[in-house]
Amino acid sequence: MGNWRDDVKKTLLQCGIDNKPTTFLFCDTQIIDEQMLEDINGILNSGDIPNLYKVEDVEEINNVGKKECNAKNIPITKMNMF
Repeated sequence: MGNWRDDVKKTLLQCGIDNKPTTFLFCDTQIIDEQMLEDINGILNSGDIPNLYKVEDVEEINNVGKKECNAKNIPITKMNMF
């Protein structure tokens, strides 16, 4: 499961921080653990997986988020930055 979470984290950071368009294809035959479905459900419902990021990752996300909020003239809140 560690590799799964690392790959999902890498992909989400690539999309958000690097602003790279990404397609995620997932087939039911690839499910090896129920946690994978819960993680995908979290992404689909809220755009995130709880407890996925380390402190340094959150700082990097916030730095990029602040720049994006300023560029779009929207309030700098935790939700807007994320």
